[in-house]
Amino acid sequence: MKLIRLASTVLGFFLFLAAPQHTIAKTYAYFIGSEGGVAKLDTDTNTIASLKLKIPTNVSMDAVLAADTVNNHLFIAHCVRLGPCKVGVYSLKTLDFIKELSLVSSRADIQMLIYPDGSGFLINYLLAGSGDKEGGYTIDLYDAKTLVEKRNLQTFFGMKEVMFSADGKKIYSVIGGDDARADIIDSTTFQVLTSRDLTQIWRKDVFVSDIEDFVNGKIVISEDLKTERSLPDKLDFYVYDIVTGATSPKISTGLQGNLMLHVDGARIILDETQDIRQALGGKSRYIGYRSLGRMHIYDVATGKELRTISFKAQGRGNIRGIRPAGDRLYYESEGLTKDTTNITVIDIKNYQVLTTISLPFKPLTMIFFEQ
Repeated sequence: MKLIRLASTVLGFFLFLAAPQHTIAKTYAYFIGSEGGVAKLDTDTNTIASLKLKIPTNVSMDAVLAADTVNNHLFIAHCVRLGPCKVGVYSLKTLDFIKELSLVSSRADIQMLIYPDGSGFLINYLLAGSGDKEGGYTIDLYDAKTLVEKRNLQTFFGMKEVMFSADGKKIYSVIGGDDARADIIDSTTFQVLTSRDLTQIWRKDVFVSDIEDFVNGKIVISEDLKTERSLPDKLDFYVYDIVTGATSPKISTGLQGNLMLHVDGARIILDETQDIRQALGGKSRYIGYRSLGRMHIYDVATGKELRTISFKAQGRGNIRGIRPAGDRLYYESEGLTKDTTNITVIDIKNYQVLTTISLPFKPLTMIFFEQ
């Protein structure tokens, strides 16, 4: 499962004769690593600049939570070692520290959901209990401009896989596993409007069915057709629309890998992988996977494979992000040393590899923004 993708728009510039030049914002991306390391990527030229987050002293940076591209805020969980966590707010443009939110969480397991119009955000965190006990999860509503808490919702819904509808009036919440379901929630009253039991739509006669990705009210559901746990996955998948209840044609691949729904909702990307196993006590033990350097792109409407893109990848890899314009994909794999990472830039509009960029650290996340 993947966390919420952050949307942005790529714009150009206009030059008027006999008038000052007006530059319109262009899209950049941050690769953010541990201890405040940041690489700023120009997504047009694929050039990198090294930056640094000014994290508070005596804390470790545990999680990049979200970016508010309307108010230009970046939210990061800062945790005292073996102690509580707070959320620091930074300038998205300069990375300067602004303030800490008023909440205190028992863990770095904090989720955020920002309203599309930039008016507010929801934040889900773990309250401290008495003694060494935890007090349970809760959700606060904040004003996104003033960064002041407005109220506690006095309710709870899963926020790990959530996003707003395009008009911001509804929240889509998806939970996988044995109790998989999709909820449509009113974003003003926070009442559940519709709840769909996803276990009723997927096959029970396969090794496992589960949710792989979730974009704009559409989820990718996979069916693993292997017959034994020790065998490689054999994936079939389709897209389910939680608003209409419609399903796309099923796509049979016979492959294993990581699935991702394109930001346009019209294409599915499969990053093909291979298991790494080790013989132990006469049995084969799974110890991880590696990328095969093959990206398969499928059309959701027809179920047909559009193209396979081959590229160089070392060790374990994953899709780190897709540019908001939908034309470039950024793939992370192992670098030449244990402390470095390779980012392969793939043009998924024209189906070609553009370049590979080396980062001097392993990123926690990739965030797109305009500047």
